Amino acid sequence: MVSNDERTILLVRHGATLDRATWNEDDSVRPLDAVGFAQAEALADRILAGGAAGGPIVAVVSSPALRCRQTVGRLAERVGLTVQLIEMLAEGAEACQALSGLISMACSTDPGVLVACSHGDVIDGVLEELPDSGAQIDGMLMAPKGSTWELTLHEGRLVRARYVAPPSRQSPSPQPPSPQGR
Repeated sequence: MVSNDERTILLVRHGATLDRATWNEDDSVRPLDAVGFAQAEALADRILAGGAAGGPIVAVVSSPALRCRQTVGRLAERVGLTVQLIEMLAEGAEACQALSGLISMACSTDPGVLVACSHGDVIDGVLEELPDSGAQIDGMLMAPKGSTWELTLHEGRLVRARYVAPPSRQSPSPQPPSPQGR
């Protein structure tokens, strides 16, 4: 049971995307690739199966970039929430502002889990802040695409940061049609 003094933030790096070098449109609309969509579905499955401590999901927030929205969109849909777009998670945002903003958001909601999706540069910056936070750190300070950092807050203070590896990077294999009437 989670106490009223505890909150959890799941800080997710967006899933695998189409290659930036070959993308000819605005980077903010660069989507996930097949692997990224598989990661997004697996992430939703993992979180909903109890892979994250902290209670029910109370909010899902994301960078405005399409790839971030797609990474957490399926999860939000499955729990009946709308993905809230927040600029402090956008690529190039200040990591310390993102972290303090997420902590503030988590503490202003009901006890439970705040899921947030951002970019490698922002998450790497947050990871640089962790050693000075006094939090217990479980795992290497890295954030490959599709990975998650589970941040535990107690009385508004970051007390634990746990790395969760990304779901399998393999795209789903086609499933044979199920036999009808057998």
